[in-house]
Amino acid sequence: MAAPRPWRRAIWAVALLGCLLTWAATWHRTPTVDEPRHLQMGRQVLTEGDWSRFDNSKMPVSALNALPTLLLGPPRDAGPEVTHRDWFWPRLPQALWLLGCTLLAARWAERSWGPRAGLVAAAFVALDPNLQAHAGLVTTDLPCTFFVLATLFSAWWAVESGTWRAWAVSGATLGLAQAAKFTAVFLVPILALALPAALIWRWSRERRWGLPARGALAFVAAGWLALNAAYGFQGTLTPAADIAWRSRLFQPLAEVRLSIAVPRPWIEGLDWVRGDDEIGPGNVYADGGFSAVGQADHYLRAATRKLTLPLMALGVLGLCWPRRQGREALFLAWPMVFLLGWFSLAFNFQIGVRYLLPLLPLLALAAARLPWRVGLVGAALAGISGLTWFPLGLSYQNERLLHRVEAWRHLADSDLDWGQEGLALAAWQAEHPQGAGDADVPALGPTLVGANRLVGVWGDPVRFACLREYLPPAEAIAVTWYAYDLSAEDVAPCFPRRTYRPGEGTWRFTTDGKPALLVARVRGPASLTLGAGEPLAADAGPHEEHLLGVVVDAPAGEMAVSVEGWLQGLYLDGRPHPDAPYEDR
Repeated sequence: MAAPRPWRRAIWAVALLGCLLTWAATWHRTPTVDEPRHLQMGRQVLTEGDWSRFDNSKMPVSALNALPTLLLGPPRDAGPEVTHRDWFWPRLPQALWLLGCTLLAARWAERSWGPRAGLVAAAFVALDPNLQAHAGLVTTDLPCTFFVLATLFSAWWAVESGTWRAWAVSGATLGLAQAAKFTAVFLVPILALALPAALIWRWSRERRWGLPARGALAFVAAGWLALNAAYGFQGTLTPAADIAWRSRLFQPLAEVRLSIAVPRPWIEGLDWVRGDDEIGPGNVYADGGFSAVGQADHYLRAATRKLTLPLMALGVLGLCWPRRQGREALFLAWPMVFLLGWFSLAFNFQIGVRYLLPLLPLLALAAARLPWRVGLVGAALAGISGLTWFPLGLSYQNERLLHRVEAWRHLADSDLDWGQEGLALAAWQAEHPQGAGDADVPALGPTLVGANRLVGVWGDPVRFACLREYLPPAEAIAVTWYAYDLSAEDVAPCFPRRTYRPGEGTWRFTTDGKPALLVARVRGPASLTLGAGEPLAADAGPHEEHLLGVVVDAPAGEMAVSVEGWLQGLYLDGRPHPDAPYEDR
């Protein structure tokens, strides 16, 4: 076997390279949709010592991101003045989770198959574009990935070593994982199968158990203590009947007078997540299809586009590869099967492959079981694939996507557009001061449409149905923005054309004498009238959103418009009327 020291140096080198790439890409991103609330939780814990629940999925682990803000103050999270500089420092500690994942995966592979395998695992993890992308955001996805890997590794090592100290570390890691993300709660059923199976396997081969009685006690005690400590023991031993349960699953506890021996913010968050899942997230999108209650094959389809092809191919092959050791497969294959199955079949919030990020280091470990040269070439190819997207790794899709302007056809939401490309929007608006940037509805002239708006994950799918069907984008900016410059003739298949006849109206627009697209977003039965013209009516269900739009030929001056019905937005060439009602999403 090769001497470990040079290989360990290589592991550290590739781990630090992953961190540097992460920080470099972070410099280009404005805050995503979720980051301000995650940072709010971290600051609440650090500055107020308060773990109270204000959101279903914001966790104490975000205190690490809040540390720089104690010196620098909280960053701005909205408005045109926000830049990449505002969020660089809160994001900086996040790369430590990627560093930890890389070193843990390398250590596990090295203990199992030698230092060369450790380098393979490290390279796959450190250079993965999805892990790098989420290691540059103030969210809980990378902390969760780290703690899932750490818990599985420590549990495997506890079985192998059989010492009570190793079992105590394993239990403590499991407890701390519950402060990262509620995905970590699934470690309980995962370990409930993996640990007994591994212990029986060890007894059948070596005729000795790896779990002494005090080891079992240390595991449970350390797990309970770590969980409560992670939440500052806030609300521990709160009577179940004193909590306002939201989900159908937890509501029976309202009749129970026993005190709950876990932190109140943790059990409340678990209940809130379950309650939201029972309701459903709204529009789930993949490959042109929508669902309000999840799609059983969503994550499988999305993963085959988001994960690098070498990681998928070599990871699956590695799980089947014959090796002298085999118990570790219980801690690799079974968690992958469980998590993929759960999120596909029993989870409605299918809004991003980020929920499956904990599977990636496990696939990397499986790939490390292969001959090391094969694995290292695969890791290099995966890294090169990710670098071709730099610094747009959050939108990464593998080589199944032939043209990046087509990315919206396959994925949306946090797999493509999480609001991270605000700098590209600002640059476009500076170049097109009269254009409609981040438009809510179609418009004539220069227009920039976000991917989530285009497909209908944000807003309603009906808004840009015309563009999707008749005018699919031909130009992408930073992958997530689609540039248009439409004429009246371009939108003729979707919107009628009318000549304006002066008359009375509820709202007035100033026109420049050029054709313009007037659009009313309405819900239910409604009509749109231009001055003294004939109403343009639509009959729809009481809660169905649709567009009433018309291309208007009007002389320069004022144009009067009236809308009957439930108006949600009124626009002329994508610019909303400042006094008209406005409702979004």
